[in-house]
Amino acid sequence: MPSSLFTVEFWSTLRQSLHRSGVLAVNFAGALASPASKLVLSTLLHSFPHCRAFEDNPSSVSNDTIGDDHLLKNLVIFCTPSWFLPVVFREPTPSDFLPYPSPQIRKKVFQDYPSQEISLERFKLTKEGEEGGDSDWAREQREKWILTKKNSNKLEKEQYEGTKDHWKAMEKVLLRETWASW
Repeated sequence: MPSSLFTVEFWSTLRQSLHRSGVLAVNFAGALASPASKLVLSTLLHSFPHCRAFEDNPSSVSNDTIGDDHLLKNLVIFCTPSWFLPVVFREPTPSDFLPYPSPQIRKKVFQDYPSQEISLERFKLTKEGEEGGDSDWAREQREKWILTKKNSNKLEKEQYEGTKDHWKAMEKVLLRETWASW
């Protein structure tokens, strides 16, 4: 993905395009401990007032296990553009399960998602004007971890480094023979 799609300018434009009661859903794959993930998630959380993330694989949910943050995770992150409207989900109804292709799969997803939430607190940076946000340290952290048009090449460098880990993970998903045929 082009790094420009992860900048504060891009997220700001997208946020302004949403209705105030709208919700943005972002599919994100990465190792949460990686610098690339910190750049992307810190910038997203800096741009939207409320976000919640859910992992699609419950066996690797690891809010308390730091070691698992080095594993590649697939997340769906929901964000709202309004500070007064947090991300909240209603209880599913039978019509949410749709008859095709499989109501049982949808039912399982809706049933399991609350236990698959990932805390994003570690990626939140103090904003200017907030308590502690005007300190030199807070400014340095924002400069280091918030992506802008001017510094988006930081993400490109980190993505290049993370590519090796991504391919190692993908080799576990598909056999070598499958990759060789492509």
